[in-house]
Amino acid sequence: MTTPAECEDLKVDIAKIHADLHANLRGLKADFRAHKEDFEKHEKAAIESRILTVSAQNANTAAIHALAESTQGLVEAWSAAEGVVKVGSSLGRLVKWLAGFGLLAGVLNWLGIPIPPAT
Repeated sequence: MTTPAECEDLKVDIAKIHADLHANLRGLKADFRAHKEDFEKHEKAAIESRILTVSAQNANTAAIHALAESTQGLVEAWSAAEGVVKVGSSLGRLVKWLAGFGLLAGVLNWLGIPIPPAT
């Protein structure tokens, strides 16, 4: 059985534990508020950053469209020039092929083999 002195000691210990718990709870509340404020600041900064990013992206998109429109004629001219180069290359190969016949005719003539005239 507990003596009255031991009961008084237990009451004092319980009161001290109770006070410590309240102090810890107040500290936790203060820490929570501080973390909550930090999070809200971070969230606000993230939202502002996202707004700036979206506005910059929209400005870039508008600039790209303007550039595409202003250089459309140049792109068309470049495509046409590429077509001219392809046609010129094909004509060059045709001339080379025809020249091969001339070379063949020259070699045959030099060898003394007669080539019948075209009628």
